[in-house]
Amino acid sequence: MVRSVPTRPDAAVRFIIWVDAVERLVEGGNTVGTSFSRRLFKILVAGILVAAASTAGASAALADDHEGSGQPEFGPNVYVFSPSTPQSEIQAKVNAVASQQVSNQFGTQRYALLFLPGTYGSKANPLNFQLGYYTAVAGLGLSPQDVVINGSIDVYNQCAGSFCTALNNFWRSMFNLTINVTKPAGCRE
Repeated sequence: MVRSVPTRPDAAVRFIIWVDAVERLVEGGNTVGTSFSRRLFKILVAGILVAAASTAGASAALADDHEGSGQPEFGPNVYVFSPSTPQSEIQAKVNAVASQQVSNQFGTQRYALLFLPGTYGSKANPLNFQLGYYTAVAGLGLSPQDVVINGSIDVYNQCAGSFCTALNNFWRSMFNLTINVTKPAGCRE
Protein backbone atom coordinates (compact mmCIF):
# COMPACT_ATOMS: atom_id res chain seq x y z
CA MET A 1 0.00 0.00 0.00
CA VAL A 2 1.32 3.43 -0.90
CA ARG A 3 0.64 6.53 1.15
CA SER A 4 0.91 10.06 -0.28
CA VAL A 5 2.29 12.88 1.86
CA PRO A 6 0.24 16.06 1.89
CA THR A 7 2.22 19.26 1.43
CA ARG A 8 0.31 20.79 4.33
CA PRO A 9 2.38 21.37 7.51
CA ASP A 10 0.16 19.03 9.53
CA ALA A 11 1.55 15.92 7.76
CA ALA A 12 3.97 15.11 10.57
CA VAL A 13 1.30 15.54 13.25
CA ARG A 14 -1.14 13.35 11.33
CA PHE A 15 1.58 10.69 10.98
CA ILE A 16 2.20 10.67 14.73
CA ILE A 17 -1.55 10.29 15.35
CA TRP A 18 -1.63 7.43 12.84
CA VAL A 19 1.33 5.67 14.53
CA ASP A 20 -0.45 6.08 17.89
CA ALA A 21 -3.50 4.36 16.39
CA VAL A 22 -1.32 1.51 15.09
CA GLU A 23 0.27 1.17 18.55
CA ARG A 24 -3.16 0.91 20.18
CA LEU A 25 -4.17 -1.70 17.61
CA VAL A 26 -0.99 -3.70 18.29
CA GLU A 27 -1.51 -3.43 22.04
CA GLY A 28 -5.13 -4.62 21.82
CA GLY A 29 -6.65 -1.17 22.26
CA ASN A 30 -4.61 -0.28 25.34
CA THR A 31 -3.03 3.15 25.42
CA VAL A 32 0.73 2.80 25.34
CA GLY A 33 2.85 5.15 27.44
CA THR A 34 5.05 7.37 25.32
CA SER A 35 8.67 7.53 26.44
CA PHE A 36 11.10 10.17 25.30
CA SER A 37 12.81 7.72 22.91
CA ARG A 38 9.46 6.73 21.36
CA ARG A 39 8.53 10.39 20.80
CA LEU A 40 11.98 10.98 19.31
CA PHE A 41 11.47 7.99 16.98
CA LYS A 42 8.11 9.38 15.82
CA ILE A 43 9.64 12.79 15.16
CA LEU A 44 12.51 11.19 13.20
CA VAL A 45 10.16 9.15 11.01
CA ALA A 46 7.91 12.19 10.52
CA GLY A 47 10.96 14.17 9.40
CA ILE A 48 11.86 11.47 6.88
CA LEU A 49 8.32 11.56 5.54
CA VAL A 50 8.33 15.34 5.21
CA ALA A 51 11.71 15.17 3.40
CA ALA A 52 10.35 12.51 1.04
CA ALA A 53 7.27 14.63 0.40
CA SER A 54 9.29 17.74 -0.30
CA THR A 55 11.05 16.02 -3.23
CA ALA A 56 7.97 14.27 -4.61
CA GLY A 57 6.65 17.25 -6.59
CA ALA A 58 3.09 18.42 -6.89
CA SER A 59 0.41 16.11 -8.18
CA ALA A 60 -3.34 15.94 -8.24
CA ALA A 61 -3.26 13.21 -5.58
CA LEU A 62 -1.49 15.54 -3.17
CA ALA A 63 -4.11 18.23 -3.69
CA ASP A 64 -6.93 15.92 -2.58
CA ASP A 65 -8.21 16.35 0.95
CA HIS A 66 -7.79 13.06 2.83
CA GLU A 67 -9.21 14.25 6.16
CA GLY A 68 -12.12 11.79 6.15
CA SER A 69 -10.16 8.65 5.23
CA GLY A 70 -8.68 8.07 8.70
CA GLN A 71 -5.30 7.26 7.13
CA PRO A 72 -2.83 9.97 6.18
CA GLU A 73 -1.48 10.17 2.65
CA PHE A 74 2.34 10.33 2.61
CA GLY A 75 3.20 10.84 -1.06
CA PRO A 76 4.48 8.67 -3.89
CA ASN A 77 7.94 8.17 -2.33
CA VAL A 78 6.73 6.59 0.92
CA TYR A 79 5.70 2.94 1.04
CA VAL A 80 3.98 1.48 4.10
CA PHE A 81 3.96 -2.33 4.13
CA SER A 82 1.91 -4.62 6.37
CA PRO A 83 2.37 -8.34 7.02
CA SER A 84 -0.74 -8.91 4.88
CA THR A 85 0.90 -7.27 1.84
CA PRO A 86 1.91 -10.08 -0.54
CA GLN A 87 5.67 -10.57 -0.42
CA SER A 88 5.86 -10.42 -4.20
CA GLU A 89 4.39 -6.89 -4.05
CA ILE A 90 6.85 -5.82 -1.33
CA GLN A 91 9.77 -7.35 -3.26
CA ALA A 92 8.74 -5.59 -6.48
CA LYS A 93 8.48 -2.18 -4.76
CA VAL A 94 11.76 -2.42 -2.81
CA ASN A 95 13.56 -3.67 -5.94
CA ALA A 96 12.15 -0.76 -7.98
CA VAL A 97 13.35 1.75 -5.37
CA ALA A 98 16.76 0.05 -5.18
CA SER A 99 17.21 -0.04 -8.96
CA GLN A 100 16.71 3.74 -9.01
CA GLN A 101 18.58 4.67 -5.82
CA VAL A 102 21.60 2.31 -5.61
CA SER A 103 23.63 4.47 -8.03
CA ASN A 104 21.74 7.74 -7.48
CA GLN A 105 24.37 9.42 -5.30
CA PHE A 106 23.61 12.94 -6.49
CA GLY A 107 19.90 12.53 -7.23
CA THR A 108 17.06 14.50 -5.66
CA GLN A 109 14.68 11.57 -5.00
CA ARG A 110 14.09 10.44 -1.40
CA TYR A 111 12.28 7.28 -0.28
CA ALA A 112 10.93 5.83 2.96
CA LEU A 113 10.12 2.10 3.24
CA LEU A 114 8.04 1.62 6.39
CA PHE A 115 7.08 -1.76 7.84
CA LEU A 116 4.14 -2.19 10.22
CA PRO A 117 4.64 -4.68 13.09
CA GLY A 118 4.89 -8.28 11.92
CA THR A 119 7.15 -10.72 10.10
CA TYR A 120 8.26 -10.35 6.50
CA GLY A 121 9.86 -13.12 4.46
CA SER A 122 10.78 -16.60 5.67
CA LYS A 123 13.79 -18.89 5.64
CA ALA A 124 12.34 -20.63 2.56
CA ASN A 125 11.28 -17.37 0.86
CA PRO A 126 13.47 -14.53 2.26
CA LEU A 127 12.94 -10.83 1.62
CA ASN A 128 16.29 -9.65 0.21
CA PHE A 129 16.97 -6.21 -1.21
CA GLN A 130 19.56 -3.48 -1.56
CA LEU A 131 19.39 -0.13 0.18
CA GLY A 132 20.23 2.77 -2.12
CA TYR A 133 21.09 6.39 -1.52
CA TYR A 134 18.54 8.60 0.24
CA THR A 135 16.41 5.65 1.32
CA ALA A 136 15.21 5.05 4.88
CA VAL A 137 13.89 1.69 6.07
CA ALA A 138 12.02 1.73 9.38
CA GLY A 139 10.04 -0.66 11.52
CA LEU A 140 6.94 0.98 12.99
CA GLY A 141 6.68 -1.27 16.04
CA LEU A 142 7.23 -0.28 19.65
CA SER A 143 10.61 -2.05 19.64
CA PRO A 144 12.93 -3.55 17.02
CA GLN A 145 11.57 -7.03 17.83
CA ASP A 146 8.10 -6.00 16.62
CA VAL A 147 9.19 -5.90 12.98
CA VAL A 148 11.16 -8.93 11.78
CA ILE A 149 12.61 -9.30 8.30
CA ASN A 150 13.77 -12.78 7.37
CA GLY A 151 16.25 -12.07 4.60
CA SER A 152 18.79 -9.31 4.06
CA ILE A 153 19.08 -5.61 3.38
CA ASP A 154 22.43 -4.91 1.75
CA VAL A 155 24.62 -1.94 0.91
CA TYR A 156 27.52 -2.79 -1.41
CA ASN A 157 30.64 -0.77 -2.15
CA GLN A 158 30.66 1.09 -5.43
CA CYS A 159 33.27 -0.17 -7.88
CA ALA A 160 34.87 1.40 -10.94
CA GLY A 161 36.86 -1.24 -12.75
CA SER A 162 39.04 -3.01 -10.19
CA PHE A 163 38.82 -0.16 -7.66
CA CYS A 164 36.11 -0.43 -4.99
CA THR A 165 35.45 2.07 -2.24
CA ALA A 166 33.17 2.21 0.77
CA LEU A 167 33.78 5.91 1.40
CA ASN A 168 30.43 6.94 -0.05
CA ASN A 169 28.05 4.41 1.53
CA PHE A 170 26.03 7.07 3.33
CA TRP A 171 22.74 8.96 3.03
CA ARG A 172 20.71 5.86 3.83
CA SER A 173 19.31 4.58 7.09
CA MET A 174 17.69 1.56 8.68
CA PHE A 175 16.24 1.47 12.17
CA ASN A 176 13.81 -0.12 14.63
CA LEU A 177 13.65 -3.60 13.07
CA THR A 178 15.20 -7.04 13.45
CA ILE A 179 16.82 -8.87 10.55
CA ASN A 180 17.21 -12.65 10.64
CA VAL A 181 19.86 -12.83 7.92
CA THR A 182 19.13 -15.29 5.14
CA LYS A 183 21.30 -14.49 2.12
CA PRO A 184 20.44 -15.67 -1.38
CA ALA A 185 22.71 -18.17 -3.11
CA GLY A 186 25.62 -16.51 -4.88
CA CYS A 187 25.33 -13.33 -2.82
CA ARG A 188 28.45 -11.17 -2.44
CA GLU A 189 30.18 -11.42 0.91
